[in-house]
Amino acid sequence: MAGIGLDLDQTLVHTHSSRVEGFDSFPISLGEESFFVHVRPHALDLLRFLAKSRLKLVIWTAGASGYARVVVGGLWRLMGMASTDGATIKSRDDATQIAPNVYIKEVAKMKRELGMSVFILVDDDWRHVLCCPTNKGLVEHAPAFFVTGKEARHDLYLLRLRLKIHAVLTPSLFLEDTARSSE
Repeated sequence: MAGIGLDLDQTLVHTHSSRVEGFDSFPISLGEESFFVHVRPHALDLLRFLAKSRLKLVIWTAGASGYARVVVGGLWRLMGMASTDGATIKSRDDATQIAPNVYIKEVAKMKRELGMSVFILVDDDWRHVLCCPTNKGLVEHAPAFFVTGKEARHDLYLLRLRLKIHAVLTPSLFLEDTARSSE
């Protein structure tokens, strides 16, 4: 089985104190504070594609598990899906803390735990590779997305990623499934 992990903050979304026009967004409350979650261009298309594929989808954030559930639930509602079925949500509880408020996602460990033959993490934070040598080759570095960035509205990274996944991983999964069915 093959899977893909997608980081949440600055990869799929950017949570900001005020709403910025021109983006899919939704409000969230964390304690007494309110924020707006802004969705990176093409993120919803990528998530729809992955939800329909045979890939195991993991949304993995270094944020708290409650935050992760709220944000992923909001993304699924924007896609018109009632629940986050089809996606596994991982948080800092599933990462290794290396310093105060610094968590490293051990991709090889997650790959083993999920029983994956192929698993890659898409994340904007290079520390997951620099601080964890076993992650080398298992992390696709995404440029960080900030809703206030000059080029944010024209960001094409997730569109390119969806096309790459479709072209590279999907055919190999098909061949893997075909080989299994002929045994």
